[in-house]
Amino acid sequence: MLRIAMVEDNPAEALLFDRALKKPGWPLEVTRLEDGERAIEFLTRTAGNCDLVLLDLNLPRLSGIEVLEQLRRVAGCKSLPIVIVSGSGDLADVERCYRAGANSYVRKPIHVDEIFAMASLLVSYWSTCATLPKRPAAAIV
Repeated sequence: MLRIAMVEDNPAEALLFDRALKKPGWPLEVTRLEDGERAIEFLTRTAGNCDLVLLDLNLPRLSGIEVLEQLRRVAGCKSLPIVIVSGSGDLADVERCYRAGANSYVRKPIHVDEIFAMASLLVSYWSTCATLPKRPAAAIV
């Protein structure tokens, strides 16, 4: 089972993306986090229970780039696959994210059918093509 942390502040986009991720019938568990601070708290505490992070760039409290930079400094999160999913096509944003340790940068599609297609490709790749690192044991809360 692929365990995904989706960091998205827009409830409508989060709901649509959650449905799109689950549409192909892959065995997944999606945890939604609404802002950067909650993402840091959850992922530093439970990184061992997460296989993939889908991280929006424009978030309240802490931006996606700040979340990415902080996670890459945490021992249990250094190898955690993080995909930036953003509406920004600005090459400076793309460059900053890769320099900060993003594993991929994906533009958010505008049309619903494109969102479903992109989500299917993401799940397919991270479920069947990518070899994921063994996750460290999660911290006990």
